[in-house]
Amino acid sequence: MTMRLLVDNHFADTASYGAVGVDALRWPNPTFPGETLSVTVEVLEKTPSESKPDRGTVRTRVTTENEAGEPKLTMEPIVLYARHTPGEPT
Repeated sequence: MTMRLLVDNHFADTASYGAVGVDALRWPNPTFPGETLSVTVEVLEKTPSESKPDRGTVRTRVTTENEAGEPKLTMEPIVLYARHTPGEPT
């Protein structure tokens, strides 16, 4: 469910080349039928590529919670994105 929400909402308007890896993947609480889930993405770090200046990696913290605010999944994915120059059309 987390990936579906990310693909439909977070990655829909990005130029992602895919994930480089995932750190700190945890499922701290079980998910039950009927729960309403939401996903929060926090940017932790961005690193331009030294060899290919048109791209870079972004490390985020992704948290999936139910309606009561209980965390169901936490992870820190590292994703490779295309970069653009500010002021240029995307």
